[in-house]
Amino acid sequence: MQIKRWKGYRVFGIDASRIILPNHAEIKAAFGDIPITNQYGQSGCYSSALFECRYDVLNHIAYQSELHPYGSYEVDLAISLLKKSAHEALGTMDLDIYDRAYG
Repeated sequence: MQIKRWKGYRVFGIDASRIILPNHAEIKAAFGDIPITNQYGQSGCYSSALFECRYDVLNHIAYQSELHPYGSYEVDLAISLLKKSAHEALGTMDLDIYDRAYG
């Protein structure tokens, strides 16, 4: 398969999303509980995580991804992905694009 490039660069988009996880004891132990109250005043807890992804936008491939506890900081996770990719990408030209929250 030929890898699509832009002006010789592989182009990656990096972003994170918060996701709700299944209500299970082992998941709660790993990711924690977040207290919530809905519009009817009913309260409860759910587990949530931060999903960080480095996505090849030209080839439509999730190149790297990680799942972390809800309270994790997006920028720290992006730096971690970038450091890991630097070891793999020796000799390649990569262009990483981040959304405004990473600034």
